Amino acid sequence: MAENNTQLKKISLREFKPDEYKIWEITSSATLKLNKLLAIVDGSDPDPTPRNPDGTARAIPQALRPRIAQWETDHERAREAIIRCLPNTELLKLVDVQEHAPAIWKRLHDEYGRSSNIEYVRASNDLALLKKDEKTSINDHINRFEQLVYEVNYNKPTDTKNIEESVVNLKFLTSLMTDKSTTEKWETFINAKGPQLEQMSTQQLYSEVRVNAARVKPSEATTSSSNEAKALSTVEFHQAIQALNTRIDSYQRGRGRGNSWRGTTRGGRGGSRGGFNRGSGYRGERGGQATVTKDRDCHTILKNIVKGTIIVDIVQKNV
Repeated sequence: MAENNTQLKKISLREFKPDEYKIWEITSSATLKLNKLLAIVDGSDPDPTPRNPDGTARAIPQALRPRIAQWETDHERAREAIIRCLPNTELLKLVDVQEHAPAIWKRLHDEYGRSSNIEYVRASNDLALLKKDEKTSINDHINRFEQLVYEVNYNKPTDTKNIEESVVNLKFLTSLMTDKSTTEKWETFINAKGPQLEQMSTQQLYSEVRVNAARVKPSEATTSSSNEAKALSTVEFHQAIQALNTRIDSYQRGRGRGNSWRGTTRGGRGGSRGGFNRGSGYRGERGGQATVTKDRDCHTILKNIVKGTIIVDIVQKNV
């Protein structure tokens, strides 16, 4: 027996932290189950040793001894793994049950693993109010949503069922509706999916939402009204520059003949008036006025256009 014990590999469980008990229970259960020890720890595989009504051991039949020996070995492996992952503060609480793995497991569950009505109400409220903001990635939002769903189901009253998957799907899509545009977008998605949402797994929904979110480009910052030149497309802007150059050339050729180059703009709704020579105009800053005469340096005008302080409004028929 001693030789067999020396060959047994120790089991390592996740470090126990009281505020992370739920995660510890899940990971520890998986590890113990993999090593075929969970049944001993949760009490479903009790000590097979025959006992008298007062708890004392009876004579062990020869045929039962190998089974008892194996159970005792497995029990010690499980007990050692649990004790080794506990901090000193928790070990001090287990003095009266430290020899029994099922009792240790139950003590930890009773203290940290019982459902809480307060936690159920809090998690339910947080889940109902959860909304994705622009600073949160879709993956982080999914993780937060999943955590709240788990907390609701974990802390639910004993006579309450877990949230149905179809309801989870709708709650998740609702959490993405933060304004008018996103509401319309995801309502369209819901209508397009129709009955599929009731049959689709939540993980599949997450996958489709991730793909959809990846297609959306970040919204561009809005420009100020005094910088309207940025609203012109590249083609339109170059056309405006070319037309202005034509006007400048016309002015320079006619300068000696006394032609004037004058344009006055009045900002405001509906455009501008005034112009170069026969009425082609430009707009100044919204709500302002600007006057261009032959005394103004043409290069300064072009520079202002590039900066966006002046927008040329060419009347094509005059080009």
